[in-house]
Amino acid sequence: MFMTSFLIVIVIYLGKPDGPTCHTGLETCYYTSVSDLLSDKQVEGNREEADELCRTMEENEDKSRTASEMADVLYHAMVLVALKDVKAKDVLEVLRKRFSESGIEEKSSRTSQS
Repeated sequence: MFMTSFLIVIVIYLGKPDGPTCHTGLETCYYTSVSDLLSDKQVEGNREEADELCRTMEENEDKSRTASEMADVLYHAMVLVALKDVKAKDVLEVLRKRFSESGIEEKSSRTSQS
């Protein structure tokens, strides 16, 4: 059996940059009031970000572009699940369980819980 292990570490560092950190030349791209996200637009935004990530793979874009798109997906997903009061520790617990069983076993356990 082939097993791949992943270590996921998420660090959020709050600081004041010396200059622009956004591709638009602004200090940041990532400020949105959570109350502004309580709409279908946030869900659609997540779909768009995931699509952009997939396109980096399909179009064989470079590693930095793929990493940038994955960062967007993670950020927007964290915001979305926060609206449902899902904590990062809850997501990490699900991932821990998945690494201890095959994908087939995990998927069948989801359908039996429905």
